[in-house]
Amino acid sequence: MAEPLQIERIEALGRNDRPVASTMITIGQIHYINQLQPPGTEKPLLQPVDFLKAKTKGESLLLSEDGWPLLLCSSSPKLVQFLISPKLWLPDYFGHCAGLDDVLFRAIIWAAKKP
Repeated sequence: MAEPLQIERIEALGRNDRPVASTMITIGQIHYINQLQPPGTEKPLLQPVDFLKAKTKGESLLLSEDGWPLLLCSSSPKLVQFLISPKLWLPDYFGHCAGLDDVLFRAIIWAAKKP
C-alpha cells in the first residue's frame, strides 16, 4: 500500500486494454481544496478524459462518473495527487475558467510549503 495517500492499486487500462476515461467529474468529500464547489456537483466534460483507476482507502475530492477517485490528498505530509489527464484543462475537453480552476489553484496553495 502506498502511504500516505492509501493507494492500494493503480490501473491505467480498463477492459480490452483500453484507457479508462470519464465524461463527468463529481465533487466528492469536502476539503479546503474543493470547498468552493457544492458537494455532489457534476461537471460534464466535452469529451472523455483518461484517468488512472486507483483503489484507495482514502476519500476522494473529485470522482469519475463511476465513482473512481480523480483527486486524492493527504494531510501529513501534505500531498495532492490528480489521477486525471492534464488534457482536462484543454478547451476541447473542459478548459480553464469552466468551473474547476479553483480546485487546481487551491490544491497548489494547500500543498505548498509555507514559511
